[in-house]
Amino acid sequence: RFITGDSTTDTKEYTLMNSFLTKAKPVKNFDWKGVAFYNAKHMAVPGLGVMPSLLEIFDYWSDEMNKVLQSEQPFTSDVYDGFRQKMKNHYGDGIGLGLAVLNGIGYKFYNVQKFRDARTAWLLLLQDYPLFTDAYINIANSYSKEGNKTAAIDFYEKAKQELSYNGFYGKEQRQEMLADIEAKLKVLRN
Repeated sequence: RFITGDSTTDTKEYTLMNSFLTKAKPVKNFDWKGVAFYNAKHMAVPGLGVMPSLLEIFDYWSDEMNKVLQSEQPFTSDVYDGFRQKMKNHYGDGIGLGLAVLNGIGYKFYNVQKFRDARTAWLLLLQDYPLFTDAYINIANSYSKEGNKTAAIDFYEKAKQELSYNGFYGKEQRQEMLADIEAKLKVLRN
């Protein structure tokens, strides 16, 4: 995206860029657009251009992400790979769903006792965000809900291990998480 405002020097370059790109042969994954804010002061122009540009550029990602979120089908690595392939075809890079979406998918299935699908989402999340210890805890919680103490203990132990050197969380938050894990381990081991 490129933009211009009330600056006469910017306007000249904007006109040149717009003219060139309008005449140029289209290039795959090059989503360009020029926007003119002739009534806006020079310093306001970046703020006016950034948000609409991001919304336009990532509109396809948002639509495809919503399809994944709204699907009642099991969430599998094939589903996630398919999503990434669509992003690669559209943007030129296999953009993922992101931490918040993957975690949300995990909880979507966890809340309706589809624990295997929840774990799949959290395991995929850990591939992209290995420092997100909450995913280990969530996986352990799901095994615990199913009565699989051995697997629950294993994942709580992995969470403890990850917390020992994890800079993703603050010191106080790590201590709270560790205390919670220890309490759950004590219950499972008794």
